[in-house]
Amino acid sequence: MTKATRKFIAGFIYLILASACFLLMWKMSSNYDIFLKDAQSSQGKVIAVEDVRDELNVIIGYHPVIEFQTDNGVRVISKEYFVADHLTFKASRARTQSYSVGDNVQVLYHAKNPQKIMLVNQGVLDTQQAPEIGLLGIVFLGCGIYTIGVAIRSRKNS
Repeated sequence: MTKATRKFIAGFIYLILASACFLLMWKMSSNYDIFLKDAQSSQGKVIAVEDVRDELNVIIGYHPVIEFQTDNGVRVISKEYFVADHLTFKASRARTQSYSVGDNVQVLYHAKNPQKIMLVNQGVLDTQQAPEIGLLGIVFLGCGIYTIGVAIRSRKNS
């Protein structure tokens, strides 16, 4: 296998990774919009901040436990957060403790499943990570185009 062929293969792998990032970004954004469409808002309070530990029991992050009341008057305590790909997680990816006990937070929830919440932090949704994935896709796209371009030039020069 020639050096140019290896560069072509690497370039196409970058392009596949870029496509996967863009597809994931699109899916996250559309599911995020679906969640917001029927979401209701409430004021909540942080009643605890729990450690997130890995399999070796090392603290890798923190997540707040939120108490709020639905429009129906039902009291809810939740640590289950909506993530834009329709998964839920019980641990924030934050490596630093961004909430303290007693903090007031705005909560978005669905009446059918108020345990699954999304936090709003100063007008920005905490769990919206699609732009970062899109930026990663742009980096992979650039690497793929560059690598394929280098491979084409090296074949022409050979």
